[in-house]
Amino acid sequence: MKDLRQDLHYALRMLARKPALTLVAIATLAIGVGASTAIFSVLYVTLLRPLPYPNANRLCVVWTVLGKEGRAP
Repeated sequence: MKDLRQDLHYALRMLARKPALTLVAIATLAIGVGASTAIFSVLYVTLLRPLPYPNANRLCVVWTVLGKEGRAP
């Protein structure tokens, strides 16, 4: 614990000594956390959230072949 306290004290002194580096570090962390949160939010809404139907795990799509036109539901 003593070593951790000393390391944190040293890190804070160095960050206080160079405020431009501190601002860049804080901005980089903020952008990274914000981007990760935004990406996870979009993925959750589009892919991970369960469908709002009863027995949604039993839903399926049936396709048929229509000659040259390809396939259609």
